Amino acid sequence: MRKLLISAMAFAVVLCGMNSCGKKENGSGQDWEKVPFEIQQGVNIGGWLSQTSSRKVSYEDFFNQADVRNLAHWGLDHIRLPIDEAEVFTESGEFRPHAIRLLHEVIGWCSDAEMRVVLDFHILRSHYFNDAKGMTLWKDAREQDKFIRMWKMLAKEFGHYPNGLLAYELLNEVSAPDAEVWNDLLMRLYGAIRKMEPERMLVISPIDHSSIDALEKLRIPQNDPNIMLSIHFYTPHLLTHYQAPWWKALRNLEIQLHYPGQLVTQVDIDTIQDEENLRVVNYYNGYYDKEVFKKRLQKALDITGKTGLKVYVVEFGCINNTDKELKYRWLKDVTDLFKENNMPYAIWGYKFGFGILDMNGKPIDERIMKLFSCR
Repeated sequence: MRKLLISAMAFAVVLCGMNSCGKKENGSGQDWEKVPFEIQQGVNIGGWLSQTSSRKVSYEDFFNQADVRNLAHWGLDHIRLPIDEAEVFTESGEFRPHAIRLLHEVIGWCSDAEMRVVLDFHILRSHYFNDAKGMTLWKDAREQDKFIRMWKMLAKEFGHYPNGLLAYELLNEVSAPDAEVWNDLLMRLYGAIRKMEPERMLVISPIDHSSIDALEKLRIPQNDPNIMLSIHFYTPHLLTHYQAPWWKALRNLEIQLHYPGQLVTQVDIDTIQDEENLRVVNYYNGYYDKEVFKKRLQKALDITGKTGLKVYVVEFGCINNTDKELKYRWLKDVTDLFKENNMPYAIWGYKFGFGILDMNGKPIDERIMKLFSCR
């Protein structure tokens, strides 16, 4: 009886040192050199070293080691860490020391919390997915050479981290004029990185803003198991981007949405007076539910079947302007689908806009945090 009591007490001590997913709370016990890069559910830390105009507070107040610990406690096993060229590199192409210091710090925090990191090159000076007219990457060979040079610098700086801890996402939301322009540059970039890091996990995206439909156009390196393919999932945009302030056709739109079911009823459509509002509502309107999304994701699963490579949903999410109940239903359906089909995913995003947390790091909706709990 005494042995049983001691065993029970010892088991309780072990549990007290772990979070709900069985990760140790007090420092990492993970030997990153001995594990593959495997992820399931994560979050995008947008606003920290990417698209920082909305941050409004210091780097340290926005994201720090305590935040990483909290994310791990809630059940997230990785972060996708977007970086912008302007935040990490000077105009002359040198590293900004403070940004490099922050990146090393966050990788260390994640290692201690037994979380992995996807380092995502999000915006270049020559490539911003929301500014097609201003892009020069696809027209200027010097910008393409610069892009490859920057990745070689990143690989040299961060290549000492174990492959089980850190992955590279080569370019977010590729907006090339056609697939072959990106495929040619991708192959050059892939070759340059593979000479330096033969086994680093690389995340590569198709064109058309990481569209599922464009996956079949992506030239995928052959016989390389250390690749994941990336997509974004925001279907339908009218729901996930409701009243998005940067989108003129949605900014001032007020309409009743429904999910699951017919997104907008004809009765409500008939009340729309603005032609641009009407155009965007009619474009995205339709019947949506979990079964509809399952059929859409099948295109990605078919690619996995052909290549053996996982498709990673690097972004999905729903803006906080959307009705709270609709947002939760949509998020539950899509996260359930990702889990059911063994598709890794990272929700967009962290704080503000699409955030799962408020600016004080508190959950906006506790039910959403429970979607990330281990099952």
